[in-house]
Amino acid sequence: MKKAFFIALLLSAFAPFLNANGQIINTIAGIPTHSTSTTYPMGDGGTATDASLNSPMGLAADGSGNIYVSDFNNSRIRMITPTGTITTFASTPLNHPIGIAFNSSTGDLYVADRDSHKIRKITSSGTVSTVAGTGASGFSGDGGDATAAKLNWPWGIAVNASGDIFISDYNNQRIRMIDHTNQHISTIAGDGSAGYGGDGGDATAAQLWEPRGVAVDASNNVYVADFHNHRVRIITNLSGTPQISTYAGGSTSGNTGDGGYPSAALLNNPTNIFIDASANIYIADAGNRKIRKVNNHFATVDPDKIFTFAYSGTSGFSGDGGPATNANATGVTAICYANSCIYASDAGNHIVRKATANLGISGASTVCVGSTLTLSDAASPATTPWSSSNSLVATIDA
Repeated sequence: MKKAFFIALLLSAFAPFLNANGQIINTIAGIPTHSTSTTYPMGDGGTATDASLNSPMGLAADGSGNIYVSDFNNSRIRMITPTGTITTFASTPLNHPIGIAFNSSTGDLYVADRDSHKIRKITSSGTVSTVAGTGASGFSGDGGDATAAKLNWPWGIAVNASGDIFISDYNNQRIRMIDHTNQHISTIAGDGSAGYGGDGGDATAAQLWEPRGVAVDASNNVYVADFHNHRVRIITNLSGTPQISTYAGGSTSGNTGDGGYPSAALLNNPTNIFIDASANIYIADAGNRKIRKVNNHFATVDPDKIFTFAYSGTSGFSGDGGPATNANATGVTAICYANSCIYASDAGNHIVRKATANLGISGASTVCVGSTLTLSDAASPATTPWSSSNSLVATIDA
């Protein structure tokens, strides 16, 4: 007589197996290598994989699992539902938006609207307003209202739990912050000159070189993709005099260091950073055409170590349905987390892809990290392969 029992387990507890078996990658939006044209129409209201994107540069996810894409050359924000339908969430008056980030408390989406030299806020109903920038390029306004300040190609954006907004002011070689209490803007890193210098000291006296993506962790440390310095810099002590140091990368570009600490690794023109709910850090290592991951401090395997999470380093498009580290990409631009999966935009191939955990078993063997997996066993030892009617449930039949 058979008996069955069901075990619900959190896959994140099985990091050793997930790291060993890697991730499976698939395109979830866009037509690979094709941007919007009359031959490949935009596709709103239909399946996202039948729609065209044109250099997707930023990603964010809301609390319902919808993915938002800054469709750069189409000057709009697109939304992809968990069921795979794509629509335009906002367009006018956007002008080549790049970084996007949610305020998790209010549900508002903030947009680094690059060519408008402004930071926009978009409510859940789609209403667009300006929260920083006059519209004229330049540098001014620190200490005053953010809407009276000048920006010059705002690129990356992040929002902390309090609602403070962090902006990489690309052509001003600075990181700026909008205080949620009074909407005043200030510089927290960068002296305005392009170059490298200042690690170990006052962040506002340090040099950055065309900073791109920014991210903020639960301790209010700010991470910066310091593009031409081939580094990820970290800004600490925001409650006092901000300090800056190098978190990952070195004095030259390169593609080394997997399995070691990030400070000993080499990067090549990093464009973005993403920090997931477990404090793992993902780096869009654009020049190497890879996504690198730094395990969190409490990981059961290789804590605080860096490794390649996705892409082979070869330019092009290939690999859907296979291991993420074997896939090719052209323009690795942004990363986000939703529905227990990692999503990545590839601006060169005009697509968004999703990575799911590979369990290394036969049948339906890919699920997203953090998903609940139901297992079934019988009284006698199970010897037949795993099977499943969907990607979240795996069954062993004796």
